[in-house]
Amino acid sequence: MLTLGADGALLASANTGIATIPAVAATAIDTTGAGDTFMAVALASAAVRGVELDTRAIGHAASASALTVSRRGTRSAFPTADELQAILAR
Repeated sequence: MLTLGADGALLASANTGIATIPAVAATAIDTTGAGDTFMAVALASAAVRGVELDTRAIGHAASASALTVSRRGTRSAFPTADELQAILAR
């Protein structure tokens, strides 16, 4: 996986090749913690579903990191439990 900021992300796999996942539109206020949010949510999404990283996990991560960059701070900018639940339900 390679994150590209506002240009989205790429996910490469020997079985499926390279997938491009678009970024989720957001007004960036503070990018601190966006990468941490992205990786944590991508891994959590895959783990909860019992799969390897896939485009759905990266889409979840893009949604969560869009929330993070739209807020000030680090930990306080992370999605809430309710927001994460809604993201992972998609």
